[in-house]
Amino acid sequence: MQCNNKWYWRNRVIAMYNANQPDDLPNWLVPFMTGKHPSSISCGSYKAVYVMDDRAISVEETDEDSDDDLPTEMEIRNRIIRDRLNRVEEKYHKYFNYSKNEWVWQGFRFRELSVCPKGTLADMMNSSPYTLQDVHLKQLIRALQALHKVELTIGDLKPANIMFCACDCLAFIDLDSAVIMPINKESRIYRTQWWNIISNIDTKKVEDPRTLLIASDWIAISLVVMMHYAVKDTKLRKGVLLSHDPRQNDFNYEFIKGIEEDDIHRRGNLAMAAHDIIKDFSLYDDGSFSLPDRKYIDKLLEVSWSHWYMRKMGFVRFQNALRF
Repeated sequence: MQCNNKWYWRNRVIAMYNANQPDDLPNWLVPFMTGKHPSSISCGSYKAVYVMDDRAISVEETDEDSDDDLPTEMEIRNRIIRDRLNRVEEKYHKYFNYSKNEWVWQGFRFRELSVCPKGTLADMMNSSPYTLQDVHLKQLIRALQALHKVELTIGDLKPANIMFCACDCLAFIDLDSAVIMPINKESRIYRTQWWNIISNIDTKKVEDPRTLLIASDWIAISLVVMMHYAVKDTKLRKGVLLSHDPRQNDFNYEFIKGIEEDDIHRRGNLAMAAHDIIKDFSLYDDGSFSLPDRKYIDKLLEVSWSHWYMRKMGFVRFQNALRF
């Protein structure tokens, strides 16, 4: 990820801190403010994340004033998102790297995150060797289903917003862009330059936006799965990469749909289930679309569980739990 001018944010913040030390500085920010050198820095479009010992500090510029009595729109959204994430089954909490604490000061918002030493999934896919195992994606797929149950969708699901954390697991990050369902004034739908279908569809004109948002997450995670195999398999690489050319702003699903079935099958059940979701989705030039049949999403979830768990709970009971 490119940091550009964000490299200098920390110098500005430390200079302001040394000139006027606040009385209410949180303990978790002390190492950041007192000049300890971060072990790494990663940058997104709007924020920089510094790794400081056993925690990561997210920093972004903001117009908000921490002294205001009334909560801002962003603060209200953050509270709702955090409350919904707390309702997710506890065993899935580690897959959502949202801020533990937050502090606004001098035009900057600081957040305490779990440390993710291996960087984003996008970083991992661009490195060699790429050794991520299927099981890590299967865990993330199950966590995504748990998130939908508490009426949240990721919204901006892409490799750059997934990190490999100290929990030895993948985790969703940048959850400020999570979409609160049902759609209301606190909901905000972000447009992403990745393969996210809600970038090309006006959700306000859709009869059932909840179904669209959930399906968008499943299509996006299926594309992540296909990228995962494309990095490992040259036979898949051309079809997957041709389907997504950010330089041309061209997101053509036909290339990925046209990959030979034998090349998909040789990668196993997870690849087959992800490819079926993509094949059953269509987005037309006039803005109309057809979403993948729920049976294909159920299949992706099915192959993401162990055979032991499937035998224990029974397949019929499992299917009944997976409805939109």
